[in-house]
Amino acid sequence: MKKIFALALAALSTVSMFAAIDSQLTLYLDKGDKEVEARIAAGDTYSPFNAGASAAFAPMYDNPSNIGMYVQYEGGNFMELNAPQLINVPLVIVTSREAAATQNYELFAEAGASHTTPVYVTDLRPDGGGDPYTFELNDLTDYSFTLKDEAAYVEGENSVIADRFVINYNYVNLKGDFDNPNGGGVWIWLNDFVEHGETATKEYTLPADAWCHFQVVENGVDYADSFDFDESNKSHQFTTPGWSEELTLHTAEAGVYTFTWNYVTNTLTIDFPAPVPTCTTVRTGMTAGNYYTICLPKAVTGANGASFWNMSKRGAGVAYLEEAELPLVAGRPYIIQANDAELCVEFTGEDAAAGANGALHGTLVAMDQDALDAAGTDIYLLKNNELRLVSNQSGNSLAANRAYIKYGDFVVSTPSPAPGRRVRAIPMQDQSTTGVENLNAAEAPVKTVIDGKMYILRGEHMFDATGRMVK
Repeated sequence: MKKIFALALAALSTVSMFAAIDSQLTLYLDKGDKEVEARIAAGDTYSPFNAGASAAFAPMYDNPSNIGMYVQYEGGNFMELNAPQLINVPLVIVTSREAAATQNYELFAEAGASHTTPVYVTDLRPDGGGDPYTFELNDLTDYSFTLKDEAAYVEGENSVIADRFVINYNYVNLKGDFDNPNGGGVWIWLNDFVEHGETATKEYTLPADAWCHFQVVENGVDYADSFDFDESNKSHQFTTPGWSEELTLHTAEAGVYTFTWNYVTNTLTIDFPAPVPTCTTVRTGMTAGNYYTICLPKAVTGANGASFWNMSKRGAGVAYLEEAELPLVAGRPYIIQANDAELCVEFTGEDAAAGANGALHGTLVAMDQDALDAAGTDIYLLKNNELRLVSNQSGNSLAANRAYIKYGDFVVSTPSPAPGRRVRAIPMQDQSTTGVENLNAAEAPVKTVIDGKMYILRGEHMFDATGRMVK
């Protein structure tokens, strides 16, 4: 049931006055008792003015026999589309709500006055099975098909069939020794690219430090001109199709490599996986929620979700931890909290000697009791979320890459953290304790428990539960 829509064609002809349109068509979908249309136009001299002529699709499914047809372009649904080019544009068909036996359709087209460049439709699942079938849209088009066997078809609903028909379908493949690189493997085809209109992408997992040899094949045409892809050369435009040389790819890291082919520019871009951080396990057996000291010879840019803290101020019977920012300075000691038994630390820069950071004194080597005594008479260690005096005692030791606390180096002051930076308070004597507590920057009091009794710290003063100052 072909009809001539002179008004529709006249509208497209008006557009052609402003741009030398190469493709200009009105598409018709016929179901015997119902007919809908969609219009498309494209040209090399496309301008933003023409984009204003595109009309969004408006569904009208009031009656059970109503059907729909539209094109998808850059995330939009259009019943009239003007675009710079038409490549891999889905042609979407919406079925009626009638019985499956009636889901038989015919697609035909009429060319506009400025139509010179052919437009093709590919049926990816033609009736009866078999390979995709491609036909030209023109005044002679008469393509019949049924939708009753489509997986998306549901009888009694306006079913949307969006992945079967494609305008100007271009496909791309890779063939190469991806499964067994370094020149020793049989070449395989990677042919399940995901189409995005002007581009198509394919993800593939490759091993580290491998040499892959391959070719790009678009619509049966080879693109391979001996270009070498690596971390410094991730994109290449092919100026001459038909070459049958080899392309090479040197992989740096093991992981997922994303191949992106641009149909318009004939450019292949390869996205490499993010480099695996150079990690060093600096501590094992950390208990979640506990705080430890740490001192590392290199600057630290990341540490597996751990938090880091400075310690320089104290009040009465309490030391304050103020959150530190990354990167950590090489050789400077910090307090660390982590939830993982193995801490993966990312290093950068050169080694540095251990130094001090407020009341913290770092060490890159282990210290026994004698070494701790030699450091001073006011040395504390951090154990089980409290500071314990260890000077002139026996049996204490400090592992390498940790820090001890020197009481005389504390500044007696309540911290004033920068906005968004956290503060903690930690007890400083052997005691039964609630451990580390949050201290809001705008909240001076800090509660702690000593020998089973509750005390409140306000600045440099301590009060009991009744409010009396404790000296």
